[in-house]
Amino acid sequence: MKTFSKLFIILFTLSLASGCAYYNTFFNAKKYFNDAEKERSKRLDREKKQLQQQGAGQTHTVERLSSNEIKNYNESIKKASKVLEVYPNSSYIDDALFLLGKSFFRLRDFQKAERKFIELIENFPQSKFAAESKLWLGKTYIEMQDYETAENTFQNILNSDVKQIIVDETRYLLGGLFKHKKDYMRAVSEFESAAKRARDKAIRAQSYFEMGECYFQLKNYNKAINSFLNARKFSPDDKTEFNAMFQAGLTYMQIQNYDEAIKLFIKLLGDAVNEENWPTCRLEVAHCHRHSGNYDTAIEWYLDVIERHPKTVEAANAYYYLGKIYLEQKAEYELAKEYFDKSPAENARALKANDARTMSNSIQRLLALHEDIIQQKKRIAAGDSVAAVMQDSVEVSPADLDTFRISFIDSMFADTTNFDMDSLGIFDDTLRVQLMDSIRYAFENDDDLELRKRVLTNIEIARRRSQFRAPYSYQQQQELERQQQQTQSRLAIKTGQLGTPQEELVKDRLLLAEIYLFEFNQPDSALQEFLKILEIDTSRKVIPKVLYSIGFIAENFKQDIVLADSMFKKLVQEFPDDPFSQHARKQVKTIEIPDPELVIAEQFRQAERAYFDRQDYSHALNEFSTIVDKYPSSEFAAKSLLAMGWIYENRLEQTNQAITTYQTLLEKFPNSQYAKSVQKKINEVEKANSATSASDLKIADEKIKTEQEKPEDRSDDQQTGEIDSTPMTNEQYISQLRSEMQKNDPRRKTARRW
Repeated sequence: MKTFSKLFIILFTLSLASGCAYYNTFFNAKKYFNDAEKERSKRLDREKKQLQQQGAGQTHTVERLSSNEIKNYNESIKKASKVLEVYPNSSYIDDALFLLGKSFFRLRDFQKAERKFIELIENFPQSKFAAESKLWLGKTYIEMQDYETAENTFQNILNSDVKQIIVDETRYLLGGLFKHKKDYMRAVSEFESAAKRARDKAIRAQSYFEMGECYFQLKNYNKAINSFLNARKFSPDDKTEFNAMFQAGLTYMQIQNYDEAIKLFIKLLGDAVNEENWPTCRLEVAHCHRHSGNYDTAIEWYLDVIERHPKTVEAANAYYYLGKIYLEQKAEYELAKEYFDKSPAENARALKANDARTMSNSIQRLLALHEDIIQQKKRIAAGDSVAAVMQDSVEVSPADLDTFRISFIDSMFADTTNFDMDSLGIFDDTLRVQLMDSIRYAFENDDDLELRKRVLTNIEIARRRSQFRAPYSYQQQQELERQQQQTQSRLAIKTGQLGTPQEELVKDRLLLAEIYLFEFNQPDSALQEFLKILEIDTSRKVIPKVLYSIGFIAENFKQDIVLADSMFKKLVQEFPDDPFSQHARKQVKTIEIPDPELVIAEQFRQAERAYFDRQDYSHALNEFSTIVDKYPSSEFAAKSLLAMGWIYENRLEQTNQAITTYQTLLEKFPNSQYAKSVQKKINEVEKANSATSASDLKIADEKIKTEQEKPEDRSDDQQTGEIDSTPMTNEQYISQLRSEMQKNDPRRKTARRW
């Protein structure tokens, strides 16, 4: 009897220990999972707040778990797997399977998650986790992008005899499925059904909230606001209420009802429970005032954010928007740059910190360009036409000369081969070469104080130039290519050799216009710069860029297609062979522009008729010459040179002129079929050394020149000539262009062409 009692006690103790062991194992698995879920919830709240600060909408992105979350989910899997392996007959098998499925789901191992949920559903159909496992299985299929199976899984739950709370959550998840697929109308239907029938306040509030986001995507902002306010009405906690009111405020901003938005944000400022969100609310109030045009009030609110919440993301963003106001509304560039510089210094993690750095650099370039424009105007006023920057005149004091002699001539010039340009902040290769030539010359002529003065001046000017030249050219090109995906053409960038003051001034204004347009989004300022360019230069090298730029701005920034097409047509007609015309021809939609090759072909036929039918060689030569000058890349240009040479050789007997024309053909079109036909002729003529005397050639040349200049032999189009020889002054050309830009056309305000 005593032996039996002892055996019973031992078995009972072992059984109890075994039960405690698998319970403890499962308890630890559940604890690790819950810890991971808590950390995930906090992280999602932080990320949602960041999205609100950025003004970004809710989008489906791949979730990125923290290292600690991953660790805890893996520990949960390890412990739950041990329950299945070591204690397969325990009562916690279905619990462990459910925990494994959810942990694999969080770790995005969806195939393993699917297997565990199915294993639970098939082997434990009566488990309290069976219905909920179907919910998670449906979510797993969504993540696997098997939307049809996910929808069938949810519909199967709705057709089953399950608890109402499961039905409510299923409808909510079904709405989420349609929202994920961007089928917002069906999503609204399911969310609305869940919101009206759900007994759980959390599901009801969240369904209304999701409805609001769907309506927002559908641009039905009034219904979105009503949905967010209903979400607030049924919110089970302060966090849900805050999110609903905040989204309602953002939606009011979307419909430009800034007064109502401000009321909501200020009301949220009085909620002590959500004090951590006050910086965001203050920032949104500032945004409302800025959008409504109350810039001074907006400035006060931005400064208030900075003062009350220093070193926060919101404070850094406030500095950025202060910079935007002073840049775009007040044109106070120095102060704008100061605020942009303070943004990343306040908090480098802020979304706008990088944008602020970019804007600061752009303003620095703009200020440097303004300074350079002033210097070029001074050079022009002084009559300085030297093509290099080295001739600028800057007053230098005797003390500066002494400093220059000591620090540069005696020290840094000691070894001119290793002169440190980088230490001077001069990175442009062209400037470095020019400066080194001057420095070496100064070193060889050490006693020439005037020479030292000029070298010192050159260094200072080169340093100023380097602020906006070489370090930025490549970056500017990449940025413009990104922003100008609609066209392969780019406006001018100031690179290459320095030219005359007038040429440099044109480059400055072109670059300044680009900064206004692409970096500051100020098309009106850019337009003014392009028009100012025409006050300086109306050559064929400049006008095509300006005309294309005006058309580009009209179409892409002003949505004025009629003006855009007017500029493109003008460009194509005046400069048909210019590269900008090739792009402009593709842009035009509202007017017809004839095929240039057909136009050239007709002009060539007219020239042929002139010398074949009428023997009017002067007129024919004028026509051919116009084709060569106006359409240098056309096949007809080579053909025209051949015809001109033939006329000189066979009709006018001007052998030297014929040879010159044939040589031009060979130089410009060496690979054309026409070049091959004259090569042998030129070789033979050169060998034969034509007997025509120089005086006879001169008389013949003068005769043909006189005939060519007769106005009655030229058509109206031929008398017009190229832009470089136009009788119009700069002022007349600008006046004509402004008149065309200001035409009162009823079609002027057309929709943007996509």
